[in-house]
Amino acid sequence: MAENLYQPQLRALRRARFLRDYRDFGALHRLTAQDMLEEATALQRDYASILLYGFHPHDEDTQAFIAEMRRRGTVTLHFGDLIPPPENPPPDFLLYDENDDFPLPQPYDLIISLYTLQSVNRLPQALSRYRVALRPGGVFFCALLDPLCLSPLRTTLQQAELAVNSGAARRFHPAIDVKDFGSLLSKVKFTAPVTAVQPVRFRYREPLDIVRDLRGIGENSLLSPTAPMISKKIFTAWRELAARHPAFAKDEEGYFSFTASFLSARAGGEKAS
Repeated sequence: MAENLYQPQLRALRRARFLRDYRDFGALHRLTAQDMLEEATALQRDYASILLYGFHPHDEDTQAFIAEMRRRGTVTLHFGDLIPPPENPPPDFLLYDENDDFPLPQPYDLIISLYTLQSVNRLPQALSRYRVALRPGGVFFCALLDPLCLSPLRTTLQQAELAVNSGAARRFHPAIDVKDFGSLLSKVKFTAPVTAVQPVRFRYREPLDIVRDLRGIGENSLLSPTAPMISKKIFTAWRELAARHPAFAKDEEGYFSFTASFLSARAGGEKAS
């Protein structure tokens, strides 16, 4: 991957929009966060220190997870992100960019990274820092959007743009393949990495609603500062194409389902002695 493929300023702007518009366009993020936190809770382990990176600190499920971890004896719980939340930042908020070279401040028993690693320029180095930050026997979880689930959306949108403008913008940045990511976890010396593709199913009125949720987790393209707005002509052409695509077949109530699969990964740090 190119050293400066993703621009730091643009990443910060996208994270700011995510934190600001979370309640309006955060359904995909919320459901994925819920799944990841349930999986971490189901391990029935005691985590003395936890880092939640890329989570919205005021999400209800996240707050319920924190309460359960506190009940189990968690002493240190950090929220981390590229930028601080605009309202009521947690007292132990960790301002940390996964592109940075400096190490995380302390060892953790559990680290969860949610929809942030897909826009890191030096992914092996970022993962290696997470591994080093785990205590022996610690656990690392992460979630990334599966590139295959975007195929119908990308194809129909590109066809609509080409029909209207004779050109198409890059509206989604490159995603990480599940096999490649599992190999990378092993390469940076995580122990027992396990990767899986898990579906999260949604119902939408219009294809444009999917794009809004994807923007909410920063999945729109980070390769250039701006992409042309989806004009009314493009949207009309896109709607017609989507109506004929089996992936966007509507039910009796006028909704269509979209399965936003995400790549989940779990791995350990060094083995406990």
